[in-house]
Amino acid sequence: MPWTVDDPPAVARNWSAEEKRRCVAAANAVLEKTGDEEQAIFACIHAAGRSNGGRNMTQEEAKAEESERERLHKEQEERARRYGIAPKDGGHLTPPAGYPDDPDEYGDPVNYRYPIDAEHIRAAIVYFNQTEHRTQGGYTAEEWAIIGKRIASAASKLLDAEYEYRDGKVVRREAKTARILKSDEAILRIGGWGVVFGDTDLEGDEFTPETDFWLDKLPGPRPVLYEHALREPGLEVLGRTVKMEKRADGLWLEAELDRHNAYVRLIEELIRRGALGWSSGAVAHLVRRRQEENKSIIESWPIAEFSLTPTPAEPRTLGVQELHPLADACPELKSFFGEEKQIKSDKEEITMDESKIAEIVEEAVSHALEMKSVGVVVANETTESAVKGFDIWLRTGRKSSELKAALAEGAGNTGGYVVPPEYHRELVAALAEQSILRQAGARVIRVSTNQVYVARLDYGTAATIVSEAGSYPEAEPTFAQEAVTLYKFGRLAKASEELLADAMVDIWRDVLQPDFAQAFAAAENTYFTTGTGSGQPEGILTGGTLGKTAASATAITADEVIDLYYSLPHLYRQNAVWMMHDSTAKALRKLKDSTNQYLWQPGLQAGAPDTLLGRPVITNNAMPEIAASAKVIAFGDFRYFWIFESGDLTVQRLNELYAAAGQVGFRAFRRLGSVVMLPAAIVYLQMA
Repeated sequence: MPWTVDDPPAVARNWSAEEKRRCVAAANAVLEKTGDEEQAIFACIHAAGRSNGGRNMTQEEAKAEESERERLHKEQEERARRYGIAPKDGGHLTPPAGYPDDPDEYGDPVNYRYPIDAEHIRAAIVYFNQTEHRTQGGYTAEEWAIIGKRIASAASKLLDAEYEYRDGKVVRREAKTARILKSDEAILRIGGWGVVFGDTDLEGDEFTPETDFWLDKLPGPRPVLYEHALREPGLEVLGRTVKMEKRADGLWLEAELDRHNAYVRLIEELIRRGALGWSSGAVAHLVRRRQEENKSIIESWPIAEFSLTPTPAEPRTLGVQELHPLADACPELKSFFGEEKQIKSDKEEITMDESKIAEIVEEAVSHALEMKSVGVVVANETTESAVKGFDIWLRTGRKSSELKAALAEGAGNTGGYVVPPEYHRELVAALAEQSILRQAGARVIRVSTNQVYVARLDYGTAATIVSEAGSYPEAEPTFAQEAVTLYKFGRLAKASEELLADAMVDIWRDVLQPDFAQAFAAAENTYFTTGTGSGQPEGILTGGTLGKTAASATAITADEVIDLYYSLPHLYRQNAVWMMHDSTAKALRKLKDSTNQYLWQPGLQAGAPDTLLGRPVITNNAMPEIAASAKVIAFGDFRYFWIFESGDLTVQRLNELYAAAGQVGFRAFRRLGSVVMLPAAIVYLQMA
């Protein structure tokens, strides 16, 4: 808060009115520029003509000033002893204006540098990772590590990821997501962290470097399953591990999957998109735990199998009823347990509650599909005859009875055929990469009709305490029943007869699919952004809520961006994303806050999004550019923007229409609709 003549700095309270005026003007100017209260006080004294070692100050004033400085230095020395960081030249004795008051909310709490509260944590990571700041700040390697670990710890609590200090920088800790290491016609080699030290299972147990995984007691590979055989395809071994290695961060594993297995082919796309993680299954009656204050340390975790599960993956124990069929499928595991008699005697004690397992897995699957798949819908398994029949029909238009049986005819009188699920998945995956609203996290729902009724949430409040046998409040939340129409989108593509006859060209993947994906994505970007909802899908700018009106028709200020940020209810900010046109992003990149820091921060890693006030920025050139009355910036949680898809993609072959030009036409049809389900979750800035 700036000082005034009526409320000047303490050192100036007994000065004349003119001295107070000069003091306040100088102090406020320095405080606004540097945020350093100590420097502002010195400027105050100098401007009032009471500098030069206090020559013009009264003895009482000089003593008060000296006493205050001694107190601040003593507090800094105490913090230095506590945190292990020495006072630095240019460090702050007091918290800078506009930043946290608590020393624990700084990476360097001794000098009040690198604020790590929710508002500034991302910027702290950016500045800390510019390693020249270590030299400029005068830090030793030990001090730099202390600051880095404090920033990483705060980031892990405040951001949706785990961070660690490594090699002088704060970086994201590698997660348990499975990833492809090598692929050929027969083998898919995948790897990842099967167990992460410091990780916990569903009961809160913690793994440590001392945990015994029985790698030496039972050498050899472990089978790889899907979902611990709780779901389709059941107890089918997808592959086996080829490496299990204990490292500093956890248990690293690599496995080879059989690509001839139809199920492996289906889940390969999910692995490529990072939607599957590793989960270890251990023998329940051989697991040992040690209780500590607020946690349980796992001492023995005999791993019987590894499973690919929708992230976030969780470890779990296996009862005897699960181990027996597993051992039948993988005889090498029989050494895990002894005679049949002994196994039966333990069965009742170690049998898990299967309904609880199903509940846990269902929750994890739902979360993974919502958060990780980016709108990708996994279709039914594709038969080879369907793909072959469709390829032949694309090239020749021939519909023999054998091939026609493998294809699904399009509905209504449009003719054509439904694209096989494998090809449809490829198109949807391409759309997920090119459709901006899908990238932003929009929820994608497949329906079987051309119109659906949804209950749009108008508002809601917190749950209330209800007495035993008491009545429940009925007035909240409020829903508005609304019909969402799915509109027909079409695209026409042409291919020459020579191209169709060339057996080396993959007509679908090389010619049609890229064209259809680009065309449908462009349509989605337009209508999902600015669609009116009348005769076309509803876009985010139509269904969203006005958060801020700019004072100008041609420019945006930093304060207006901050106002827009806080116009979004805090419940939706933690997953919120900025969206704007390239030209608007260019203008916002130049905005600075009151401390002369840019609001816009570059991404930390290659491929990482830039951030504005700590939230990611997505450029969408379907957004209006800065102009009078234009809605130029959207900010919100786009999971509340729902996209509806009806049926599959249908393709019609036009044999005669372009025959004179030696071409064949292909028309593709699909139906789409959209709606903002919770208007309060998406706000926008409108120009004057």
